[in-house]
Amino acid sequence: MSLLSYTVLQYDEIAIVMPVKNVASWISECVNSILNQSYPHFKLYVVDDHSTDNTVAILKQYALKDHRIVLLKNTGNGIVDALTTAYYNSTESLITRMDGDDVMPKNKLASFIEVFRQHPEAIISGKVKYFSNKPISKGYLDYQNWLNNRIDENDFQQWKYRECVIASANWMTSRAQIDAIGGFASLNYPEDYDMVLKWLSKNIPFIGIDTITHHWREHPDRTSRNSSHYQQTSFFQLKIKHWIKHDYKSSKPTFLIGKGKKQQLVSHLLNEHLIEYDTLDQLSYSAQELTDILKEHANSQLLICVYPPKKPRIQLESWLQSCGFKLGTNCWYV
Repeated sequence: MSLLSYTVLQYDEIAIVMPVKNVASWISECVNSILNQSYPHFKLYVVDDHSTDNTVAILKQYALKDHRIVLLKNTGNGIVDALTTAYYNSTESLITRMDGDDVMPKNKLASFIEVFRQHPEAIISGKVKYFSNKPISKGYLDYQNWLNNRIDENDFQQWKYRECVIASANWMTSRAQIDAIGGFASLNYPEDYDMVLKWLSKNIPFIGIDTITHHWREHPDRTSRNSSHYQQTSFFQLKIKHWIKHDYKSSKPTFLIGKGKKQQLVSHLLNEHLIEYDTLDQLSYSAQELTDILKEHANSQLLICVYPPKKPRIQLESWLQSCGFKLGTNCWYV
């Protein structure tokens, strides 16, 4: 990249696209964290998704005081339509997302810009930290640590079907990479996961920053807790659809390992797509029998429908590797 290009980027604005709905309790803290960013060259496109509380009144007061805030009304319904509205009204070449109940660390945008200048074709992300006025559950803390470990290990592709590998409002990229996947309008719910899987399917690089770039508020009114778009079945429908489209090989046998709700969900979805498979229930075979089966079918593909604790998980992965299976290549956690 030329020196001129770096100079342009230094003063280029970032479009922050932010859908909001009934976030009056948190929106002031959120907007203040954005306006206090150390990198000031941005516009905040806030799209109200039919709020019924005081959210819009609060935002109007902010917009009167700071020209960088553009307040819009969602002409459709839901987060995808709101993101689309924000995107179509923006003109900036760099795009990031924010949620109205979360908080930006002061140097979030500056950190993203600094790394983006070195990797202008990439999706830039960082580490996350949950916060709440109540204790954070073990499940959320585990997910926080898992996400941050993806940053440390730079293994986003390998784990893409396990969970969404970056937080929904913790990335920045060029407008070109949004357009490359058909824009926000092309997304299916859960939209953040669909976007990440589409980027990964195109082998767009992900670059992680070893610093916290997003404070994620945990509270009982979060959309992800209350909308059917973000329940387990929706995630499995999406991930299996992507797996079939981008990684499944019809010429190779398919095996499932595991037993329980996840395995049942995966089986149901594979049946819907007329995908033939065999289930390897670890309780029905001895370790040697499983080893013999997998070695005999070393050219197959494997979906792992369990996620054991660390020690047995390491043992499981070591065993699979000895049988000819490599995570992210011919076997995947789902």
